[in-house]
Amino acid sequence: MAAAGPVPLINSRDKWVMFSDLHLKAKNSDVGLKVLGFVHEEAQARGAGVIFLGDFWDTANTGYLNVGLLNEVVEFFRLQWKVPLLMIPGNHDMVRELPPWHPGACTW
Repeated sequence: MAAAGPVPLINSRDKWVMFSDLHLKAKNSDVGLKVLGFVHEEAQARGAGVIFLGDFWDTANTGYLNVGLLNEVVEFFRLQWKVPLLMIPGNHDMVRELPPWHPGACTW
């Protein structure tokens, strides 16, 4: 499938669809991508851009982002997204080094 092409600039819209707290992770990626598709369709139908208000990812308990999931989302945006998008990070979007005692920490 070919890339969607250039996305219009943020200043090309005066209407916006806003949402937040997708909390995307590997366990819910099927639902999360459907939600993104729905938001995108709504924005297109309204001639609007999209503003995401934080917590796109759910890294709060692990501290890391699943690379396979990241690739899946990047591919979704590359192939399907056609409206301006502004994303503001939330506290669950932060990737950080975990302390060695944390269950999600790498020990090797």
